[in-house]
Amino acid sequence: MNYDTKPVYYPSFDVSVLTSKIPAGFQLQVSNPLNKKLHLQISGRHQGVLIDTVINDENFARIYNMKEAEDGSYMISVRSGKEKVEKEVELTTISSRNLIIRD
Repeated sequence: MNYDTKPVYYPSFDVSVLTSKIPAGFQLQVSNPLNKKLHLQISGRHQGVLIDTVINDENFARIYNMKEAEDGSYMISVRSGKEKVEKEVELTTISSRNLIIRD
């Protein structure tokens, strides 16, 4: 028998990252049923911290437009004391070329 297993950790708040109608954007939703003071940071690997704010709402929803941001990985971090939830998003530019033949 293995007694070294650690207990499963469930934070008291929930974080969801969803697509948005904005092509280079995402919607961040945070459910905070205990109304804890949550610290939100959005940072890029090479750009550093882009967003640094506090959430005091029970239900938080915002759309973030990344249109002007550089391609790369971005970390979304929400924490309260020792509780922490992290989500990663990847921003990439896709170019396409079309050929139209006209008579």
